[in-house]
Amino acid sequence: MPEIDGIEACRRIKAVEASRDIPIIMLTARSEPEALGATFDAGATDYIKKPFEEVELLARIKAALKLKKEIDARKNWK
Repeated sequence: MPEIDGIEACRRIKAVEASRDIPIIMLTARSEPEALGATFDAGATDYIKKPFEEVELLARIKAALKLKKEIDARKNWK
């Protein structure tokens, strides 16, 4: 990304109350453990390394959408 990296973008998204509960799946070519830790510290829900398999990406998106649905249901339950 030209101006900020994905980790900073994730931090900024998670800093906004209205978008805090949106699951974020990071797609990256980086593989060092520090990058993985920084990704989750920034608020990412999941992390996939490039090159990725389509079936894996779709499964993780499906899981993230289920998580979002559950979060929303629990918020509305209160």
